[in-house]
Amino acid sequence: MNSVASVPLPLDNNFDFAGWMAQPDDVAAPPDIKLQERNQFNHDFELFNRASSRKTRLYQMSLLDNSVTPAMDTKLIIDFLIIGAGVSGLSCAIALRRAGHRVVVVEREKEIGQSDVGRGVRLPPNLSKILYRWNLKSEVSAFAAKSKQIQIYRLDTGDRLGDHYWDDEVLRETQGEFLFGHLADLRKMMYAVAVDQGATVRLATTAVSVDPERHAVTLGSGETLTADVVIGADGAFGLVRPMLLNEQGIQEATKPTMCMYSATAPKALVEKDPQSKHFYEHEVVQACGN
Repeated sequence: MNSVASVPLPLDNNFDFAGWMAQPDDVAAPPDIKLQERNQFNHDFELFNRASSRKTRLYQMSLLDNSVTPAMDTKLIIDFLIIGAGVSGLSCAIALRRAGHRVVVVEREKEIGQSDVGRGVRLPPNLSKILYRWNLKSEVSAFAAKSKQIQIYRLDTGDRLGDHYWDDEVLRETQGEFLFGHLADLRKMMYAVAVDQGATVRLATTAVSVDPERHAVTLGSGETLTADVVIGADGAFGLVRPMLLNEQGIQEATKPTMCMYSATAPKALVEKDPQSKHFYEHEVVQACGN
């Protein structure tokens, strides 16, 4: 079966799915399978949930809920190949390993975080709560700072428009926290967890093409890898997303028209500069331009 869909993960990063998920041998494919090929990823998994054992039906719960024991002896074990070891790819690898599936991740960087110099990252509650449920709160706290408020400024004039405070009651309801940190630190932490969970992460490995019919990914070295499911987590401008859109005859609604520049500066230097020292006059982690 040739299944193409987008994965609605509760993360900020875009995450695309180019999956080829076979039906269990003892379950006949439904007559409307052509329609289902266009369904979302969770619909594909629902077919498996209905056809497999109770342990497999615990699959989706065990991905996020720490109260559910990871089904490491899952009856229906699937081989996953993930392209990209960003936040989405590594999150997916951890979740799938917790459910007992086999996972291989290919990443073109020679070292995790190599391209993230100067890049900050925000961890909103919908991400931090997942990491906390995976018992990673201490690992997250080691590099991330908790945000109590943000200040909002006009980009063109620098005028301060106001402050936004994170309400404690709201954060308790979300079961997470609003955090900021360095993207490289987040990825390195998640890489270590994924490997510890049993995922294979191949660095300095570039995917150059995907063959949906063969469930195969060809690497820059000429090597070909195959799996039951191939997941593209290589970003909006990666290999998989354009292939999916082209296969479905979909054109991007808009083309990117903005560039984002990111940098980091030591706190001591920021406080010495008369034009920037006001950022530390209040207990605030982020300032936004509009």
